[in-house]
Amino acid sequence: MTRSVRPIPERRLRRPMGWNSWDCFGTTVTEGEVLVNATFMRDHMLPHGCDTVVVDIQWYEPTARAHGYNPDAPLPLDDHGRQLPAPDRFPSAADATGLGPLADRVHQLGLRFGLHIMRGIPRRAVAARLPAAGTGWTADEIADTGSTRVSVVGRTPTLLPIGHIGIRAERGERGADGVSALSSPEQISLLTLWLLSRSPLMMGGGDLPTSPQETIELLTNDEALDAPWRSRDSLEVLREKDLVLWTAREHRRTYPLRRRVLPCRQPQAGHRAARLHRCPQRRPRPGTVDPHRRDSRRPMPAGRPPRTRPLPLQPRTCEAGLTQAEV
Repeated sequence: MTRSVRPIPERRLRRPMGWNSWDCFGTTVTEGEVLVNATFMRDHMLPHGCDTVVVDIQWYEPTARAHGYNPDAPLPLDDHGRQLPAPDRFPSAADATGLGPLADRVHQLGLRFGLHIMRGIPRRAVAARLPAAGTGWTADEIADTGSTRVSVVGRTPTLLPIGHIGIRAERGERGADGVSALSSPEQISLLTLWLLSRSPLMMGGGDLPTSPQETIELLTNDEALDAPWRSRDSLEVLREKDLVLWTAREHRRTYPLRRRVLPCRQPQAGHRAARLHRCPQRRPRPGTVDPHRRDSRRPMPAGRPPRTRPLPLQPRTCEAGLTQAEV
């Protein structure tokens, strides 16, 4: 698959895009499943900006099971109380090599490797009074054993529950065929909202090789993906019943972004998740607020006329399930 719009911006200018193991494999994902999905991403999605593979929670739990957690699980720890990968699910981690070999293989595919970790000290390290690395203290001396609060390092973006999900996941509403229970129009609306808010686009673990082709096409829609990469100042400017109108700016141009919140016709393969129209930036009428001004939200001076006369919106429904409005 090749891009037909513009080159992908530098990595530091883009939100994370990729795959997370949670919504499909839950706490039981294996090294082989990670590599199969990473290889599929390299072959079909990397040219469109999807470049991150994340192994979710309990990669260190040798007795992990689908649809639940085991209390007081026998976690493998190193000499300093740090969790080690479950050897039955991550064989390359043998001999205390950790997830380094798996991360190296993902990097060789041209992808980035991510890991779900939780801040704190494992209870088993505290019980064993293991020494904390780089300190003269033991785990039981530095742990706050009276706290029950759980904190996650960093922030996990809300995952996109689409594709073939719920194979062994704790959660995940799906149909009889194992595919996400969201209809095609609902998936388009969901992704449109993610794009409007410039959210990280992390697919929540839908098994990529067995997901419908329509799902992959939705996640690799170059024209739709281009909007959050090159625009800023997203703002809702109109809401009338089931029609919502947002705008976003790219330098001196304005993108009107539209979505319809009611179900409509099923999209056909290849149709875009959002239609973007470039138009010259217009100044608001006197006495109204310019939503894109950085200095304030104060009204425009009454003596300064707009450059162009505002035109009425003429909405029409496109076949992708969204509503366009000619400006």
